[in-house]
Amino acid sequence: MIDWLIDEDAHGTFLETPEEAVTYDDIRSAMAGAARPGSTVVTPSADPGSVIEIYRGLGRGPLIVTGRDRAVDTRLSQDVMTLLFTSGTTGRPKSVPLTSDNWLAAVSGSAAHLDHTRDDVWLIAMPLYHVGGLAVLFRSSFLGARVRLLPTFQPERFADEMTGGATIVSVVPTMLRRILDVDGREYDGLRAVLVGGGPIPPGLLEQAWERGMPALPTYGMTETCAQVATLRPGSEPAYRADLVPGMEARITDAGRIALRGGQVFNGYLDGSGLDDSG
Repeated sequence: MIDWLIDEDAHGTFLETPEEAVTYDDIRSAMAGAARPGSTVVTPSADPGSVIEIYRGLGRGPLIVTGRDRAVDTRLSQDVMTLLFTSGTTGRPKSVPLTSDNWLAAVSGSAAHLDHTRDDVWLIAMPLYHVGGLAVLFRSSFLGARVRLLPTFQPERFADEMTGGATIVSVVPTMLRRILDVDGREYDGLRAVLVGGGPIPPGLLEQAWERGMPALPTYGMTETCAQVATLRPGSEPAYRADLVPGMEARITDAGRIALRGGQVFNGYLDGSGLDDSG
């Protein structure tokens, strides 16, 4: 079992959906009861059964997470915690191995940056085969916090959940736009609404803040275990992001963003390095 992944003092509900819940004892039992060591391939849905499957796989060894059936070489080094796949927007999808140390740096940095605690409820409606969804699970179980998972995004339902005890929310800009368009209420109790995954249209953040949503631009990628920069909570609305603790960044001569830190992967599974284009 990965000793940092689940807060040892956490009990009660870990994840809740509209139909059922997963407890911390459930995921501990899944990890402890895993079969002989080896890699596990999962194609998770946004449901409690898939969450159990993810943690059971982590109890065995490297977890290969994919959004579709594909041929995968499961012979991975045991220092790999997860193998995920890029979206392929700049070329063919690449295989991204992330170690336990990468993930520990990522969840620790995020917790410090967002002041994420076990009292928080993180609301998402995103695929668990995507690094963003997986990261919310790991960040929360690391602290003993709670996740609220919706299987699909429906703006009216999501807006209701945002007023039902959620304290942290993850959305893409289009989701935020649709929520503002269909729901006119004022929001209270939200500490952070992370907005990432695409360009944020001018004026969107300001509209959200006027309604009580502390909308914070966030930036990350599969190769960095998701989040590497988020506008610091408590800031005024701004179209920028602050690096999480442990991360460094610079702009290269070619105009690229170069990142360095413990949560940055060591290279693609096919052997190509950090500077190779896709």
